Amino acid sequence: MPKIEIRLSEAKSRRLRELAAEQSKSVEELILEAVARLLQRSGSPYSEERKRRALSAAGRFRSDDHAIARDHDHHLGHAYEGIDND
Repeated sequence: MPKIEIRLSEAKSRRLRELAAEQSKSVEELILEAVARLLQRSGSPYSEERKRRALSAAGRFRSDDHAIARDHDHHLGHAYEGIDND
């Protein structure tokens, strides 16, 4: 694994060490986790942030067409693939 050196302000370095101690992790673990989250968010169309936003929208809208819920798979098939899922 390549080694990368970074420079942090004294305050950031101190806070990072405090967080590591609070979570019983090493500073390296915290940095690797943060980098993994950043890369996942920026590179994946199905990132955790997108999932969170989609889930937060669920249930916020209403329709008087009650068949949509009942026939969900049918409608979804047409919307995404043009396939009838009866």
